[in-house]
Amino acid sequence: MQISTFFLILVFFAIIDLRAQNYPSNPEPGACYIRCTNEEISEKNQA
Repeated sequence: MQISTFFLILVFFAIIDLRAQNYPSNPEPGACYIRCTNEEISEKNQA
């Protein structure tokens, strides 16, 4: 009983994690997609 409960919880979190990835809904076949963050650059602080 404990193993099946643990397995169900694990599957539940795996599904949530996969849905949170925001993959393209219509990806091109053979194309690769990555997510990266860009640091915001502010020019007004530069002298």
